[in-house]
Amino acid sequence: MLWRLVVVLSVLLVAWQPLDDVDMLDANGPIVNLAGAWQSDGARCTVMLPEDLPNGSVLEFVSPRDSVEVSIDGQTIDAASESGAVTAVLWVPLPDGSAGKTLMVTGQGNAAARLARLNAASSVGSGAALQRRLFADNFYALVFFLFALITAGFLAYVSFRSWHRKLREARLPR
Repeated sequence: MLWRLVVVLSVLLVAWQPLDDVDMLDANGPIVNLAGAWQSDGARCTVMLPEDLPNGSVLEFVSPRDSVEVSIDGQTIDAASESGAVTAVLWVPLPDGSAGKTLMVTGQGNAAARLARLNAASSVGSGAALQRRLFADNFYALVFFLFALITAGFLAYVSFRSWHRKLREARLPR
């Protein structure tokens, strides 16, 4: 039953995507790792986007609690305020025609730490490819959840049967 719900929700998610954004739905598309390519001139961290970057690409990077601003060739495309989370994986859709341009991330707080985080883990790819990688990287959590769910169900069943048996024995005359 659960797998049917997952299939229905997946179909609805794909059905609601605009048809002109075909690259975004390509789960097998390339993911370009930008780790190690970032440079800093103080407060700003910059990287040159690949020339063959397809339209509909998404920037993925880890950001701490501080506010960050993402821009391409000086034009702001996204600004995220403090999230309240200790760290968050941010996905920023890149505008069409971003290939070969300079991507810049600025923010409050420690610029050296921001550069270290960007050089440790940042990628560009289609949203579907990034989601697929995220799912594959965290598949163990789904397996653990299902194991815990089955174990909890089994323990509840055993507990209920034991309680029911004790209740029945208490009712029987001795």
